[in-house]
Amino acid sequence: MYERALNINENAFGPNHPEVAYALTVGAQCCLADKPVQSRKMQERALTIYELAFGADHPKFAAALADLGAVSQRLGEHVSARDFILRALRIVRASEFPDQQLLADIIRQLRGCAPDLLVLDDGRMVRRRTEDDPGSNSASSASP
Repeated sequence: MYERALNINENAFGPNHPEVAYALTVGAQCCLADKPVQSRKMQERALTIYELAFGADHPKFAAALADLGAVSQRLGEHVSARDFILRALRIVRASEFPDQQLLADIIRQLRGCAPDLLVLDDGRMVRRRTEDDPGSNSASSASP
């Protein structure tokens, strides 16, 4: 089904339109469980389109980064996943009027892929100490 929507949007708007990126994102989410490599390619293309259309500091770009983080996590690439999601969080927190639902979604993702961080509801983070760390009864700040 998403292939049809993608085809229609590409024909109607051209290959680099945000509507195409949206169809790619939906398609990437649909095939994430069965075809994660294909999902990554679709999400990477969507990310590129959103960056061209809106810039690298726009919430739509941040959402696509978070989606790419989810794909990376599914593929077992936890460091990449964390990097994408942290970058998305920085973009959303820096925006003048952050989308609260997007912020909550990104925080939820980050909590899932960064067990060493205590992520507060506003997106601020505190690094959790392990038993091996000196001063393990205290926490240190971590910037997004």
